[in-house]
Parts: sequence; C-alpha cells; structure tokens
Amino acid sequence: MALSYYDKRTAKVEIMGELKKRGWKVYGYKQDKSDPMTDYFDPASWDGIAEKDGYIILIDICKYDLGKSGKKVTKKSYTIDHAKIAKLQATINDSAASENEKETSRKIIEKMRQKEEMETVVVSQYPVFKHVNPGRTNWHIEKDGEIIAKGNRAFSFFSWNNKEESQTKLVKFIDGLENKINEQSKLIPVKKQVVKKVVKPVSIDLTIEEAQEGQTYLVIDKPLTYGVQQGYVYKLTRKQEFNGKLSVSFVRMNKKLNKELTGSSNSANTAYFSESNFKRLLKKGCFHFAELKEVEEVTEKTVYVKAKRDTAQKENLLTGDSVETTNETVEENAQGTAEKETTVTYTLNEEKNGVEIRFSSKPSEEIREQMKAAGFRWSRYSKCWYAKQSENTISLAKKLSSSDLNNQESAFEYPEIDIDDVETYVIDQKIQDREHDAHWIFRTTKRDHTKEIQHLFNSWNDEVKN
Repeated sequence: MALSYYDKRTAKVEIMGELKKRGWKVYGYKQDKSDPMTDYFDPASWDGIAEKDGYIILIDICKYDLGKSGKKVTKKSYTIDHAKIAKLQATINDSAASENEKETSRKIIEKMRQKEEMETVVVSQYPVFKHVNPGRTNWHIEKDGEIIAKGNRAFSFFSWNNKEESQTKLVKFIDGLENKINEQSKLIPVKKQVVKKVVKPVSIDLTIEEAQEGQTYLVIDKPLTYGVQQGYVYKLTRKQEFNGKLSVSFVRMNKKLNKELTGSSNSANTAYFSESNFKRLLKKGCFHFAELKEVEEVTEKTVYVKAKRDTAQKENLLTGDSVETTNETVEENAQGTAEKETTVTYTLNEEKNGVEIRFSSKPSEEIREQMKAAGFRWSRYSKCWYAKQSENTISLAKKLSSSDLNNQESAFEYPEIDIDDVETYVIDQKIQDREHDAHWIFRTTKRDHTKEIQHLFNSWNDEVKN
C-alpha cells in the first residue's frame, strides 16, 4: 500500500532520529509545534539531508530540492521595521514633500537595509550535492558528487499498527546504508575513459530550396518564442506552395534525436514558417541547417576498485600500470622481517612510583594482552607502557626484558578463573526479610533474591562459555 504525503513526512522524521543517534549531522529539521489546546497542527518535518565523514544521505529528494544544495541558514539580529519603511516610502512619493525630506528618507531606508545585511549571521550551511534521487528510487548516497549507492525502499519500514516491528526494520535499513558506506570506503576512485557513440547535428550549407523533406534538420540558435525553443532540433516534414509562395513545416526531435515529438500538448513541438519569414530569420542567425551524424564521444567515468595495501600498487592502479609480486620478493620481505629483533627495556619511575616498559617495535597481541591484564596502559606521550609499582608489575617487566622477546611469547601463563562459583553469591536473609516487612512494598508472595541473582549469573556464564 502506497504511503500518503503525511505518512512519508512522519517516516522521514523517524529516519532522521535514528541517523542523529549514530552521529550523522542532519539538515532542515523542524520540531513539532502543534498545539492541541488551540487545535493548531504543525507537525515535525525533515528535508531528508544528512552528512557524515564526507558522505551525504539524501532521502526523497526531487529536482526542486536541488536549491538546498549548499544553502546557507542565516539568523538576523536586527530586522527591518517594514511599517517605518512604508511611511518613509510614502514621504518619497509625496509630491508635497521637499527634496531634502525625500533625500533624508532615502538615506534612512538605505541605512536600515545595510544594518540588516551587516547583522545577518550564517548559522549553518547545507552540504553540496549534485544529484536528485535517480529514477524509481527514493534514496541515494553521494560522495564528492558521485552516487555510490541508491534504492527505493526508504519508507518500507513504516507502519502505524506495529511500532516495534517498524523500529526493527528502521534500524535494519540504517544498518544497510552504513554497510554500503563501509564497503565503499574500502575502495579507491579511478578515472576511466568511456567511448560512446552518439548522434549529433552537424552544420551544413543549404538553402531552403535545396532542403529535402525528412532528411534536413534545423537547429535553433537564438530564442524565437520567449527563449523556449533555443537549442531545439527540428526535422523538415513538409514543403508546400500556395499561390506561388512557399511554406515549410517542422517537427521537433527528442534529446536523443531518434524520435519525433508529435504531441499537441506542447506548442513548441511544431514550427511553421513562410518562405520570406524563414529567409529573414535564417539571415539573422536564429537557426541553421544540419544533418545528423553518428560520432564517437569520449567521456570520463569514475569507477571504484578495491584498494591494495601496497602504496606503490595504489599509485600504479591510478596510472593504469600493473604490479607483479614474485615469490622471491615475498621471501626477501619475510627474511628481512625475521632478522629484526624486538628489544625490551624497563625503568622504575620513583617520582611517580611507576614501572615503564619500552619496546623497539610493536609487541604482539598476546604480549599486549598480558600487560593489560597486569595493569599496564599505553602512554602516547611517553611512548611506553606504564603501571604502578607492585610485585606483579615489576616481575613482568623483568621477565620481558630478561631475554629475547620472541622466545618468551609462548612462555606466558594466564591465571585460571573459575566462573562456576554462582553458589557463592547469596543475599543475606536478614536483608530480604527487612525488605518484605517494609510497608511501602505491597507483595502477596515473598521473593527469593538469592535464587534470582544466581539464575541471572548462570545465564551470563552460559553466554561466556558459548
């Protein structure tokens, strides 16, 4: 069932709320100002524009919304008094007023307008986007003027009857948008030249007498009727003589120049000229004759490809060169990595009662987890791992620095933690009795808090084991 305009407005506001929760900056949101006491209806609305990390989500955007691209939202600290301007304007138009009074009124009006312009502050500015939603879609995502994803199910989640299911579908929809952005962020843009064959009008020197029906075309260079026909291409369909005078009829071609627009709804679809009038406009440069030819047109298209980790490979990918990695190169890199030894040193910071461990290269994940378990934390300022002095921290620091780190990675032992000790967690019976005897609790049955908390811990234990 198709949604009404009001349903879509409500759905867009719900989408906006979910996007805002996830850190998106939304534009064009208006709060609900309805007042049921006075029967005033002014619900919340949203323009359907959100931006984050250079990506722009556009929902339900038509050609009229392109004016919002880069739009500046201003705030005026001074507003012109239009009633005063009307009085001053009346003085200017009054024939009985002196020239001095008229000049003074003009200056006052100019000062008021300058003051309003100077005290107008730009509060925010919409992001710049170049496209409306493509045909048969109601949402798309842009980055740097390129559409990276699009779809037509922006409002399929919305339902008045089942709010919980509607919210679940909304979260799934927003997850899908962000997944498409994450997938695209792993790609790099590459410019690709595309050769297309298009039909274009090519100018020819011809007179009206030499023009042939169905083979000669006319291109409008200057506006004929309020500029409407400028740039249109017409096909000569009929040449007739009445009483020795020639008249010509043309029919307009579509943009692809492969179909005649014969509909009567648009008066610009046909054109009629007398011989004298046609020659006068032709001499004036309003149009020229042409013939249609198929030509090759080279355009640049941006495509996205997977980025490779090697920087040289990325650069060669942009230039179109290929990179080949041999087995010898891989072996050389592996040998070079193996030859590098990680050295570890530690110092005791007596001033702060701390232990500081420094590595010549980044330690493995297993070692980092071992240090974190012992209470060590990384300092990006001192470029070291630090912790308070204790028997465990000093012992670990000595153990790490005593010999080659690579030989010690497998020597670490993690303490065993028994999580099957749920029976040890009990609630004092006196506290439970005190709760049940309280007058502010109205219960017919007594709760066993010990049983409840052990049941909860058992469920958590099962999740941890899984």
